[in-house]
Amino acid sequence: MSIPFLPGFSAPDNRTTFYKSQTISNPNAALKYASGKVEEEIALPSLSSPFGQRSIKKSGPSAPFVPAHVTFDKKVLNFTAFWTEDVEKGKSRVRQGNLYFFLEDSTIQVREPKVANAGVLQGVIISRQIIPKQDELSPPLQINTNLPPPKGARSGVTYYGAEDLYVGADVNFYGRRMHIVDCDHFTREFYKNQFDVDLAHSEPIPLDPHTEQRKLIDKPLRTTQPPSPDKAKLKKFLERDGKVLRFFCVWNNSDDLYGEKRKFILHYYLVDDSVEVREEQEPNSGRGTWSVFMKKQKLPKKFTGIASIHAHTKPEEDFYTDADFKIGETINVFGRKITIKDCDPYTQEFYRTKYGIEMVADSSVQEQPESSSVEHTIPPHSGFGSEEDSLSTCLSLVPKAPKKDFHKMAEN
Repeated sequence: MSIPFLPGFSAPDNRTTFYKSQTISNPNAALKYASGKVEEEIALPSLSSPFGQRSIKKSGPSAPFVPAHVTFDKKVLNFTAFWTEDVEKGKSRVRQGNLYFFLEDSTIQVREPKVANAGVLQGVIISRQIIPKQDELSPPLQINTNLPPPKGARSGVTYYGAEDLYVGADVNFYGRRMHIVDCDHFTREFYKNQFDVDLAHSEPIPLDPHTEQRKLIDKPLRTTQPPSPDKAKLKKFLERDGKVLRFFCVWNNSDDLYGEKRKFILHYYLVDDSVEVREEQEPNSGRGTWSVFMKKQKLPKKFTGIASIHAHTKPEEDFYTDADFKIGETINVFGRKITIKDCDPYTQEFYRTKYGIEMVADSSVQEQPESSSVEHTIPPHSGFGSEEDSLSTCLSLVPKAPKKDFHKMAEN
């Protein structure tokens, strides 16, 4: 019997909270709204007396809950496994990789670390997915994982879970029989705290014959022999690349017909002992605009002429080195006697450091006197034509028409 809703029979509402009770609960899903209820005392009038009071219990708000996909988000079990593959008849290769089990959706990924010169495709061997069981090679652990079911699972098909992966277990992933030998620290702590299971100690991985053979090939051989010529050239290149000795030379062939004294710059490249000769061009010399007298090459000390094209063997030649260049020395540049007169400061420092020689400029070289400028005098006007026309013939070989003074023409 309920209290009639009449004046004087209604009880006062002394509640301070107005929670709506939650009765929805699904024990198979991850969310449970009816767990952790809070009871509250509420005073209501008694059935026997309208002025009496009785107490009832009302459920309060549910405790805070974190879904499973949030609890296990970015939490991955990491195992180390190996498997064998047949290469040739009677020969096999041992390959190892990492097996990742994602707790949020029970998916598995297998990745093999890349090794140089492996000869096989490496990286992701099996992409992240749920893997069905083909045959049970090792018994699963007798544990209750309480993990969310894998998405996309088909009815009647069993899939690999956390209970099937442990140190010492054998799994079959799409025909690859893998043996788990180790796991990381997080995986061991997770099995200990979540499943109360102590995983076994790590197991050794068999050696791969192909990898061991590659190590022997790539291992440098230690010998007591002197360095090869190629390594000596490389060392010389690294130490002397870009370093050039510069000498100022003179070729005096005044005794010959139409001979003269000509100036040259000799470059000696320390990196490969090659020589280049360039001519110092003077204005109005009447020579070509090119300055390379001898291109960069090794310079022989004795030049006996051009070898015959029918010669089968090339005669041994002695080439100039940096020790042969000194102030006052005469260099034979393919039959031309060129005398060294001076050098730049870097060359002086190089010979002072390496040979202890002071390279002092040769003062016997007389500089050619500068040509004195001739002062041109303008002759007086001859009377023929205008004065501007006569002046233009004196200023240039090809006379130009004088400019007209339009202001003067306008005034006239």
